[in-house]
Amino acid sequence: MRILVTLGLFMALAACVGIGPESKYSLAAGDEFYAKGRYEEAKTAYAASIYRFSSSMMAVGRGRYGLARSQGQLCEFDDAVKNFTEASKYFQMAFDGKPNIFLTQSYFELARLYYDYGDYSGAITPFQKAVVLADDLNAANRDPIGYADVLEDYRAALEKTENTSRAIEIQGKINSLRKSHPGVKASFHVVRFNVKCKRMQ
Repeated sequence: MRILVTLGLFMALAACVGIGPESKYSLAAGDEFYAKGRYEEAKTAYAASIYRFSSSMMAVGRGRYGLARSQGQLCEFDDAVKNFTEASKYFQMAFDGKPNIFLTQSYFELARLYYDYGDYSGAITPFQKAVVLADDLNAANRDPIGYADVLEDYRAALEKTENTSRAIEIQGKINSLRKSHPGVKASFHVVRFNVKCKRMQ
């Protein structure tokens, strides 16, 4: 969905910035380290950026978001949940409570974190919040197949938690998106968290 693609492109462009001595602790450096799978270094860069740009709600939100993603890849589940939650608060404040791509992505990533760690009940609420925002931002028309792909995890989480009626409803939405856009490819592609981190239920 373009709401997610826009954020992805933003991060990709940021990652193109070279990491010099003065920029190694910037958001751009964190994004570059993350893209290369260097999650410990990404953590350090994001954490430093939060401190350096503490006066900017948007920058702190971005730093918390990146830190949470890195922690999620390193099996630091509780810290990742905390930072996704904090990132969401900053994105809400930065946009005066209005729907925005950053808040939407933060909720989707938090939901995916729970899902990939095997905590399907925990995934439901952030998925619910993300879907409401995505619908407000017209995700179904901006990237219908990417949105359908994202909804697959939500549907699966609902099924695994025996929320059958809601799972059927979401499956209908997925089917409609795919049927209405034959041959269309997704712009957004889901990036999974470290499967080795799956929690014991």
